[in-house]
Amino acid sequence: MSIYYLDRPDFAPIVLNYPGRPLYSGASLALEAKAEYHVISGGETEDLITVYGTGRFTHATILFGGKFGWADMANIGIEIWIDDSKRAVWSLQQFELFNALALFNKAYYSGADGWYYPDVLNPVIGTIGGRWNNTDKAFEEYYVYLNFIAEFVDSFVMKGFNKTSTDVTFTVRALVGYYP
Repeated sequence: MSIYYLDRPDFAPIVLNYPGRPLYSGASLALEAKAEYHVISGGETEDLITVYGTGRFTHATILFGGKFGWADMANIGIEIWIDDSKRAVWSLQQFELFNALALFNKAYYSGADGWYYPDVLNPVIGTIGGRWNNTDKAFEEYYVYLNFIAEFVDSFVMKGFNKTSTDVTFTVRALVGYYP
């Protein structure tokens, strides 16, 4: 797990100055929060990234590594917690369904091992690629990006869950900006 503290240093751009409290731009990059090659054992849920302070999540790229077919994809994913409240849960199956099975169907029906990329990307939540093992009909690597704003006052937490019986490796790189 990676823990970050978000403060408002003097170099943050000021948009307005309310009486006694400056307002900072949420589009300013404050930090890149990351958790690299974090292994989550079967049946576990763990914090991947925790950011304390007041800020704005803007983007993330997430890598899931292991070996998982369609059934396993329902049991692997992420949760987003904002200010100690669970706000979103997405499994790999839900990422696929949100994107009309663009990556899974392309890989599954290809009949060959290799890297696959969807023909169309969703601008908000998208699957962006995966390494397919055709013998096992399973992904060995699976990439997703998140492109939306999530504002928080106290904390932002991204958790990984793995309800399968094997280990799954998670890598997350998220961009967080300042917010009042």
